[in-house]
Amino acid sequence: MKPLKLTLTGFAGIRSGSGKESITLDLQSLVPDDAALVAIVGPNGAGKSTIMDNLHPYRVMPSRNGGSYSPAAFSFYDQLFGDSGSKELTFEHGGVQYRSLLQFQNGKRRKTEAYLFVVDENGESTPASTADGLVSDGKTESYDQVLESVMGSAETFFTSVFSAQNRKPLSSYGNAEIKTLMAELLGLDSIRALGQQAGDVFRLCKAELGRQQEALSQYLLAQEHQEHATRQIQTLEATLQARQAQRAETAQQLRDAEREQAVLQAQLQQSEEARNRKTRLEHRIQELEAREKQLQEQSVQKQDRERQQHAQMVNALRSEIREAQNLLHQDQAEREKLQTLQKKAPAIQAAVAKEQTLRSELEAAQRKLEQAEAGIRRRRAQADALQAELVQLSGTQSRLSTTGENLKRQLQETEQQARRIREVPCAGTELSDRCPLLGDARQAEEKIPPLRISLETLREQYRTAKAERQQKESERQALLAEDPEWQTLKKGLSTLQEQVEALRPLVLEASLLEQAEQHIGQLEVRIQQAETGIRTKTQRITELESHLAEQLNVLERETAEEVHQCVLEKQRLIEEVQAIVVPDTSTYQAMAQKVASLNDRIATVEAQITALQNELVNQKAELQAMTERSRGIAETERLVAALNQELGYWAQLGKALGNDGIIALSIDDVGPTLSGYANDLLLAAYGPRFSLSIHTQVTTAKGDTREGFDIVVFDANTQEGNSVDKMSGGERVWINEAMTRAIALFLAKESGQSYATLFTDEADGALDPDRKRRFMEMKREVLKLGNYEREYFVSQTPELWEMADYKIEITAI
Repeated sequence: MKPLKLTLTGFAGIRSGSGKESITLDLQSLVPDDAALVAIVGPNGAGKSTIMDNLHPYRVMPSRNGGSYSPAAFSFYDQLFGDSGSKELTFEHGGVQYRSLLQFQNGKRRKTEAYLFVVDENGESTPASTADGLVSDGKTESYDQVLESVMGSAETFFTSVFSAQNRKPLSSYGNAEIKTLMAELLGLDSIRALGQQAGDVFRLCKAELGRQQEALSQYLLAQEHQEHATRQIQTLEATLQARQAQRAETAQQLRDAEREQAVLQAQLQQSEEARNRKTRLEHRIQELEAREKQLQEQSVQKQDRERQQHAQMVNALRSEIREAQNLLHQDQAEREKLQTLQKKAPAIQAAVAKEQTLRSELEAAQRKLEQAEAGIRRRRAQADALQAELVQLSGTQSRLSTTGENLKRQLQETEQQARRIREVPCAGTELSDRCPLLGDARQAEEKIPPLRISLETLREQYRTAKAERQQKESERQALLAEDPEWQTLKKGLSTLQEQVEALRPLVLEASLLEQAEQHIGQLEVRIQQAETGIRTKTQRITELESHLAEQLNVLERETAEEVHQCVLEKQRLIEEVQAIVVPDTSTYQAMAQKVASLNDRIATVEAQITALQNELVNQKAELQAMTERSRGIAETERLVAALNQELGYWAQLGKALGNDGIIALSIDDVGPTLSGYANDLLLAAYGPRFSLSIHTQVTTAKGDTREGFDIVVFDANTQEGNSVDKMSGGERVWINEAMTRAIALFLAKESGQSYATLFTDEADGALDPDRKRRFMEMKREVLKLGNYEREYFVSQTPELWEMADYKIEITAI
């Protein structure tokens, strides 16, 4: 199997590693043809194992299947992040190109569609099928069967050429597991099928034996039932005779009771008319009592209606009165306000005249203040210009100061150097003029006068700049000083504004004063009308109170009269009822109950008789059936003996054709071949220290031997052999890997089942650095011995990446 192109969509491992919803890995164009070892590299969590787990067409991800390679033990839905996903793999196997397509729906209703296509030379795809005509039609069951017919079982593939993470070590396989695997490797499926057929015949014979043994038990049981049925029939016949005698006795009692009941009924019919009249009178009394109650309730309802109507009318009038009183109070208040306003007329007129004068003065003061503020803004602009000049003068002062300090230090150093002429011993002699050591001192002495002049010039410039800066600062402060005239104008303007504001309330009332006289007249008319309306509505309320009292008295008198008539009629009827005498009916009722009880008793006895007759018929029929069934005992006993003998034959044949028979002998024969391949790999990669052998017979704790499976490793350094389970973790890794690849080599050379590609996912994790490098050498040896084209592997060791022929960077896809 050679993967060519893989596309994964909707897988959580890809999204968490790269942030992509879909990824395509085109191995055919990406990997060079001569690359034998191809490393799939990337940081942890980049999705390497997700890609490796899908580089095959089986419906499992082997590192996440929990040790089982069956699709039933794995769910792709747990590996998706959305409501849908897909996996598309193009691969080559046996010289034929195939395309596998798995589509997943992961919503509330999960669904998987699986297709396997054959791709021809033109790139056209047709559904793949088995030799017996089963076509890959999108169902997972047909897909698995067609794929297994092409590539073999998933167990063989993942045990031999695909080393996944968390895979089950070969050394931990049980007896049945290893024999099933080896049977497929050796092509012993036909023998296994015969063994299964023998087992099927054994189970059929065993099932038939069970049925015949059950039938034999039924025959024996039927004999017992014959005797029981005979005794049961005798008991039923005796019980039936007793129930028939009881029915005859009860029938006679019933006839006597019915005659007595007829006599009592005739007596009661004579007093029936009196009873009917009493019932009619009692019913009329109840009607009168109901009428009396109804009249009282109607009276209460009428009075309530009158009171409600009265309350509605009175409330409406009172609401109108309150509204009129509110308007009256408003109008009175408004009239008083206008009258007060008229009294203030001279003051209002004087305030209006004074406000006009003050506003003229306010406008003149405002103009003067604006002129003063314009002068202030001009002086501030001049002060800002002086501030800019002051900044420049300050910079000039700083530069002159710095230059002067430097020149002063230079003059001091020059004077100190020049003093050497006077300090040396030859000062004043002819030697001082010729002394080369004093040449610098003489040059320094010549520089002193110019330096002093320059220093004095700088000091004069600094003093000039300082004086100019002080003068301009004084001018600036003068320009920024507050203007007394502006303060006076501003204060005067504020005083005028306060006076105008004080006159505002009176001025505002001037417009109302003109309309006050006319409005007062209107208010007088409205006040008079409101007072008249209030008196009228108050008088109407008094009238309504009198009318209500009169209506209530009328209703009470009418109701009392009607109720009195009902009471008189009811009393007369009660006296008439008391005069009627009705005979006692308890004797007749007791006799009627006795007749009913006797009828029920007869019905019960007849039901019992019917049931006994039916049961008697059933028992006689069962006796006849048991007699017939007991006749096949001899034939059934002969058939049970024959089936017991046949079972022994088929059980022995099934065992011979099963895992512990011919298959076990064949596995013993192939054990040395597998051991030889594994030892060749160990020798090529790790030297001669370790060699292994496969044992199919294991020793129990009691010292006996039984069928089993164990890989025993011989250590040349210690001269001891131990089970691989007792070796260290790193040693178990490469021993198991050697054994796994030995199975792959056996498949490639002996069985005819050839896979072109090997796969390994982080199998080197427990190895030390030296054995990791040798692990790579073993990979190349497997490729060479098995004529494999390529191995894809995942490792977290950068040194092993460099030993590969090509690297696929997951993060670069």
